[in-house]
Amino acid sequence: LPDTINASSDTKIKRILVVGYSYGSMIGSCVGGSRDDVDGYVAISYPYTWNWALALFNHKKLLRNAKCEKPSLWMLGSNDEFTSVSSFINLMNKLGNSSEAVVIDNENHHWLQRELGVAELIRCWIFRHFGILPLMAPSESGSRGVRN
Repeated sequence: LPDTINASSDTKIKRILVVGYSYGSMIGSCVGGSRDDVDGYVAISYPYTWNWALALFNHKKLLRNAKCEKPSLWMLGSNDEFTSVSSFINLMNKLGNSSEAVVIDNENHHWLQRELGVAELIRCWIFRHFGILPLMAPSESGSRGVRN
């Protein structure tokens, strides 16, 4: 994966982090956990209660691949329509200690109007685990910045 990216860019890729939302978090956590060239992953609103159907009964393989020693951040809203907090806690217990879990009060599956807050949580997590601060979320004026 890095060779493919580096071949088409002037920028040298140093780390790969996978971020997925809902169904994408199922795929992203599987890829992030199973590929040696991926350094960590973030799963937002993982549809744990429905993963058996969404994965066409391959959900155990996806979860087996997600279980790894790499840094991982799992985020869920306390009012998620597809995964209860108790199911989420059960999932975290299956995945082990390398997974960091965050439950946001009064948030549902869709995070509408809260996207910048989610992005900031991810940015802080990346800094804690990798020592880098990615681009800041766009401000209301639309400008972007980098923190050193």
